[in-house]
Amino acid sequence: MMNISKSNYFKQGLLFICLTIFLAIVFQTNLCHFVDDKFFYEEETSDSLVLGRIMADASGLDRKGANLGFGFKDTAGYPDSVHESYVIFLAGSGIESAKGFVPYISQYGIQGIFFSKIHSTFGLSKLSHLQKINATLLAIVIVWLFFLYRYIYDYRFATIFLVTMVSSPWVVQFARQLYWMSFLWFIPAILAAILYTQQRKKVRILLLFGITLSVFIKSLAGYEYLSSITLFACSVFVVAPFFKQNNEKSSLNLIMLFLVFAACVIGFVGALLVHAGMRGDSILSGLHNIYEEDVKRRTYGDPSLFDPAYKASLVVSPLSVLMTYVTQWKTPLVLWLPGEIFKFLIGFSIAGICYKFIKGHPTRIRDAVLLIFFFMVPASWFVLAKAHSYIHTTLNYVLWYFGFVQALIYVSFNTVAILSIRFFDWIKTANEKDF
Repeated sequence: MMNISKSNYFKQGLLFICLTIFLAIVFQTNLCHFVDDKFFYEEETSDSLVLGRIMADASGLDRKGANLGFGFKDTAGYPDSVHESYVIFLAGSGIESAKGFVPYISQYGIQGIFFSKIHSTFGLSKLSHLQKINATLLAIVIVWLFFLYRYIYDYRFATIFLVTMVSSPWVVQFARQLYWMSFLWFIPAILAAILYTQQRKKVRILLLFGITLSVFIKSLAGYEYLSSITLFACSVFVVAPFFKQNNEKSSLNLIMLFLVFAACVIGFVGALLVHAGMRGDSILSGLHNIYEEDVKRRTYGDPSLFDPAYKASLVVSPLSVLMTYVTQWKTPLVLWLPGEIFKFLIGFSIAGICYKFIKGHPTRIRDAVLLIFFFMVPASWFVLAKAHSYIHTTLNYVLWYFGFVQALIYVSFNTVAILSIRFFDWIKTANEKDF
């Protein structure tokens, strides 16, 4: 038995390594061309925020307390030179040639600190070298979740999750971006999934602390998508019990759901307080500044208080924003399948669940919970950060891959399987009657 166990661990470890290498290559190079090349190389502005910080440190410039910003070496300054640091890093030379720096203070910018330290310590002077770090870390995180979901949910859902993440044009496009550090999005979910499997109190406390720390770090890198990240981490305590059809620990799952949510909130608040110290003479003034200048602009602020360019995003209804993300796909969904099938999958999945309820199928509640909760994960950001979502339609489609696209495919596959079985049973019965 010992030899078999060791052999199995070796095979699983080898599979983990192989999958990680494959995903890292896809994320870094767009190997399978899941993303249009033009789309793949977008987001220069976001990367420039990090690269500008590196240039400022290398050139000894005053960053005015900011950890992110735009570096430039000519007299044009900002905004004409907003992409200059990006171009310089692509060339791999001239990094120490910055003459000016424009700070970006909407985020604390821990990614600027991280990559500047990496650059100075290891001498990574090319953009691709830095991007490989993010691509590899996201690959590790996704494969880790695949193994956890295979154990907690089932092999089918885990496989759909893995294939969807590696073939999503949105995930692949984000994967290596320096600003986004997208691997941070899913670390709370990893820790929550491990927490779901643990029985020891001390281990659970340690994991809850880890979730708080991971959200704290993510928040220091940016507040984007925090509601979705939090709900995705919580999802395992809502969805997993219906896969095992065992509700014996339902009260415990409810408690852990609350504790994970609370851990995420504490992590966010901690980062907010740190950021506030950078935004004002005191923490209170910094919090007021963040709320008035950033939160309101991204959510439901008064349009008269902001630049007219933000007016449309502030007056639009959240339902209109949500429908935009449902109906107006301009990229494939997964595996080169057109985004237009997204609406069809939603309708087909709902119809399949209704059919299961009519027939009293044992998995009807599981599929309903799976679809509803994973819909709430992206919808939370579309609604809460309505103005941000209205503006950033070149970014926020990625939120659908926080479980909802996987749930759609999973439920649709199960519906097709059930209908196929019923159809062939009907054919068989009809043939037997003929005899």
